[in-house]
Amino acid sequence: MKPQAVLVETNWVVDVVAPAHLQSPQATQLLQRAEAGEFKLYVPAICFTEARETVPRRFTPRSRSEDLRKFVRWARDEGRVTVEDAKAAFRVFDQFDGLVANELTKVSERLDDLGKHPGLSVFPLSESMLERQVFLGAMDLFLKPYDLAVLAAVLVKSEELQKDILGLVFVS
Repeated sequence: MKPQAVLVETNWVVDVVAPAHLQSPQATQLLQRAEAGEFKLYVPAICFTEARETVPRRFTPRSRSEDLRKFVRWARDEGRVTVEDAKAAFRVFDQFDGLVANELTKVSERLDDLGKHPGLSVFPLSESMLERQVFLGAMDLFLKPYDLAVLAAVLVKSEELQKDILGLVFVS
């Protein structure tokens, strides 16, 4: 039996709205399958808030290319790579930094577009989800508040869907 509902969370949202060359093919494929009507995707709205903070922090270009820049400088100074190769590498790093920085300016727009996707249902936290978050928090699971809220939202939503839909699947 094929699932009719798939619950996703912040990691999936981040994987879909990341800069193009860093997007997860599996995450985008899941969205395409939902668009084709294979199932409906469900995501807590709080995941969009968390992704809005996570994507720029995780994919800031300078921090990702700085170690490579240091290596090329060292290798050039040690004579392990030619000056021409070092210059070519620095040009590539500059292109990388520029392209990623440009894509990061579009995170809010990409999140808005994703939230309107016909195969995706974005649901707000409900009172029962917040109550579940408090219950889970008392269990010393060592989760951050966002993670507790997402877990509670997914658990409660899955229970609600289970009453109406057979074949529920959770994807992280």
